[in-house]
Amino acid sequence: MRERTIESGLSPQMQEAIPIIRRVFRQHAPRRLELELTAGKEWYNHSRWSLHHSGNAVDIRTKKLADRGTGMLSILLGYFLQQELNSELGKAKYLVLVNNQGPMFPHIHVQYNPGARMSTPGDYDGKRRREV
Repeated sequence: MRERTIESGLSPQMQEAIPIIRRVFRQHAPRRLELELTAGKEWYNHSRWSLHHSGNAVDIRTKKLADRGTGMLSILLGYFLQQELNSELGKAKYLVLVNNQGPMFPHIHVQYNPGARMSTPGDYDGKRRREV
């Protein structure tokens, strides 16, 4: 049920990517493993310029994979996702990053690039910074 909530807040471009993400995951992930989206349009735990805020990014939990989200299976899933998104929705419109926050928070980050990229996913470290 959580997935539907995440999906409903996504931009139309990300909603268009979800069926592709589901298909690639179904084709290449272990059989009994369900696709688990953990972040869509949200403000917490993301940097100020994150594309999650606008619903242009989604995270896929990978810690239940055999490689715990840090090995070759996760890398291959990310590779196949990037290839399919490029092929079906346009090259360089979507960016797939694998395990961009280390072994503590393994996930695959998928984002739609509506324009300039203001930050790198995972650059939020939880510390408040003073505005200059």
